[in-house]
Amino acid sequence: MDFIRRAYSPTVQFEPPSSQDLKKAEDLFYKIFSSSFVDRDQEDWAKLGFQVEKTRNFLILTENEKTAKTGKGTYIFNTEKSIPIILEAPHYPSDKHTGTLAAQFMEEDPFLAGAWSSTHRKNTNLTAEPSSYFNAFSKAFGRAYPKGMILQFHGFDDNNEESKERSTDLIYSSTLSSPPPLFYTYGKCLKHLPFHVSLYPDEIKILGGTKNINAQKFREVTKEGLFLHLEMSLDLRNRLLKDKGLRTNFINCFIQK
Repeated sequence: MDFIRRAYSPTVQFEPPSSQDLKKAEDLFYKIFSSSFVDRDQEDWAKLGFQVEKTRNFLILTENEKTAKTGKGTYIFNTEKSIPIILEAPHYPSDKHTGTLAAQFMEEDPFLAGAWSSTHRKNTNLTAEPSSYFNAFSKAFGRAYPKGMILQFHGFDDNNEESKERSTDLIYSSTLSSPPPLFYTYGKCLKHLPFHVSLYPDEIKILGGTKNINAQKFREVTKEGLFLHLEMSLDLRNRLLKDKGLRTNFINCFIQK
């Protein structure tokens, strides 16, 4: 998915959208999620600084190449048969390979949508920024699919002493101090894969994403939806990138009934 690389710019300075623009974007995202997008909506997206591209299987939103970019993000929607799960890579590319992995999963499996940062984390942390299109995207999904699931990909520092002591490959969290039962169902599947998984907060007390604002905004509109925060070591990211079989077994933990 070359559009992700084209949309990213390391020089973009993040500018938070206004509350009015956020609400407009949330409603427009909702229209796409609820399959009520019409061509005239492209004009409304253009007013927000986005351009719309359609392919055979996807609808793609990127920042308008003719105007100043402000770190709005990149969003892709599966217009074919899909499942109510969306993927997010809020720290692409500073969390190495997370954006590439999200793109691979979108290409290989019928996920409903995906979101990528279009600027570096040093300009903004989209999991802590109160005014971002990532929040609007997450809320709109929760409105359209109140029982849906968000998989958010992160990469942790392998030199972190606590991580090294625990020999952790994946820190798996619901961003809640008391995870729901379904969290453990998926966790049990992950535990059977050939890497070490630590469940937050039962088995590890770091990098649980408990202050993640994307998760908070999602839960504002749904009590039944599930937000899963996946912190991966660089070694695991590299393995998933190179090994399609491992990717398949990993992602099947979340998509198989």
